[in-house]
Amino acid sequence: MLAVAVHTPLHDGAVPLGSNRRINLAEAAVCYSDSPPPPPLPNPPPPATPVGAEQDPHIAFAGGGRADFRGHDGSYYAFLSAPGAQVNVKTEDATFKLHDARLVVDGSFITEVHVIAVVGGWKKKAFTSSFWGAALNEFNTGHGFVNGSCGYHGGFAMLVAHSRRCEEAVTRVKYSSATISLRGWQIAIRGNHVYGRVSGPTHRLDVSFAASSGAASRDAPHGLVGQSFLSEKRRSGKLDAYPASGRIATSAQAEGAIEGSAAMYEVASSHATRFAFSRFDAEPGLEPDEARSAPGAGIM
Repeated sequence: MLAVAVHTPLHDGAVPLGSNRRINLAEAAVCYSDSPPPPPLPNPPPPATPVGAEQDPHIAFAGGGRADFRGHDGSYYAFLSAPGAQVNVKTEDATFKLHDARLVVDGSFITEVHVIAVVGGWKKKAFTSSFWGAALNEFNTGHGFVNGSCGYHGGFAMLVAHSRRCEEAVTRVKYSSATISLRGWQIAIRGNHVYGRVSGPTHRLDVSFAASSGAASRDAPHGLVGQSFLSEKRRSGKLDAYPASGRIATSAQAEGAIEGSAAMYEVASSHATRFAFSRFDAEPGLEPDEARSAPGAGIM
């Protein structure tokens, strides 16, 4: 540390011998500078809301705005669809209590998340990675709640604190969460208990999406959430109104915030890629309308 010697004056201005003390330069500047102290640093901005769906389920879009989405019990929906990659989720009906059990909600949760992709360039390996909420235990963790497949290597089950690579796709599993990274997209999935549960699944999944610079413009994605990455437009859809007490049945299906209706995003099974706006078989850079007009778009 740099230091300066400072003489401490007496009241009459004399400087006694042997009264030197050592202070650092910052202290000297504060004590003897004629400049006013710098203004305090501004508060950091609040953290951005993750793009995706959480709780029962509330969707946050990439350009801002929100919508609620109930889905239909046991159905699968395409949340993100891009060339050679898709993310499907399953919704299940549930009844639970909020507001210190003063409100009973007949709603739904996401209970499964499935990533389907073609990886390895010319190798065209089929890759899947699935997160199963039903496989979580009372400690909100477990063995094998994430599993998948990698081309001719066959299936795999993931352990906590492990990762697995399949060409450019990487799956990482933590205590009760997982992330799948794939060609500039990152899908984060978090498991949690259904608190205040009356009936239905015991665990729910929250899912969020992030795109690296250029991924969205390259892929022109679609899907219930994916379409919001195409522009900075704020999307505001239907929201369910939760009273302080009583009973409510949720009904919002993201109306007003998505192209078409929720039914147009349903897929036939957990790993199916065919739906009205599928981008799975499109080439990167191909406009969405061109991709949809291609014969046989998507797979069952």
